[in-house]
Amino acid sequence: MRALFIGAGASCGTFEGSADCPPVTKHFGRALKEAAPNWEDEYPGLREVVTHLGRRLEKLSMEEIWTCIDYCAKLGTVLPRRPQWDPYATRDLKRALLLLYGSRCDQLAERLSRSRDYTLGELVSRLAPGDILISFNYDTIAERLATRFGHDVRTAFPSYAKNVVQLAKPHGSVSWRMEGATHRVLASTADGKPELEAIRPEEVGPDVEPLLLGAVPIKSELIREVQSLYGWSEVFEVVVRQWRLITHAVRHAESFVVAGYGFPKEDQYGGFLLREAMRTRTTVPTVEFYELEKHEKRTKKAIRHAFGCEKLSPQPKGPVGRGRFTKAGS
Repeated sequence: MRALFIGAGASCGTFEGSADCPPVTKHFGRALKEAAPNWEDEYPGLREVVTHLGRRLEKLSMEEIWTCIDYCAKLGTVLPRRPQWDPYATRDLKRALLLLYGSRCDQLAERLSRSRDYTLGELVSRLAPGDILISFNYDTIAERLATRFGHDVRTAFPSYAKNVVQLAKPHGSVSWRMEGATHRVLASTADGKPELEAIRPEEVGPDVEPLLLGAVPIKSELIREVQSLYGWSEVFEVVVRQWRLITHAVRHAESFVVAGYGFPKEDQYGGFLLREAMRTRTTVPTVEFYELEKHEKRTKKAIRHAFGCEKLSPQPKGPVGRGRFTKAGS
């Protein structure tokens, strides 16, 4: 059994050169300003956060913006002047994420040629029943490709399944719908196949939000008591299923393949869970990773740190290569 880890660099590398190329989190602010020149009017809650941070939007990463919102929500009561933007800033941020990683990415994925002569296509096409596809991305590119290449893809079940390719999305998805009226989360079809259609930005409001976990150190979605307090126990259950599948993959996979993911230090919960899962192994898996040459040493170090295993010998396989596109609508 193999575990394929997909990060933002895989999407960015696949669509490099496209006007709608999804950004890595470091370039979130710059990409949003390019995609929405009138962002200050379109996202007033987000504008307040950026003003509070005292820097230009194009200089801010997703982590900086979301961590500021999150810390002020959790710890703001001890501040002399608590910012009053929540929940509007969070909804604005989610609408911005849907703009950058939602339907635009859906359309890009559908335009990829059906060949396997690009990195992500090759890696996804080689999946086999029993393998686990782990996408840290908000977009649905990886699961769309897996479906296109004929894999029977199912979302994370309560237990491991050997006869399908199981999908784990630990940071949520643009297609996962949180319904405020019923406090339900729609993350898959009735038979467990992943939802692929992105929520439209204009749908976001008190009754509808995408389930997207923030790029923050303390992820409330993984704390049962917090979700129960707000009546969102299903959020906790959905997210926990993702991490149970990931820890199973870390414990049992013979090989890891990492494409475009650097295991950021901000993801403290994820690092803890990966290290605890690795601690139970009696063998050392093989590890291959795809990264830009200038970042290879950093990513190799990050992989070893994330899994807490200095015996890992991650082997670089080069950067994620670009995909080829068909004409729109063909």
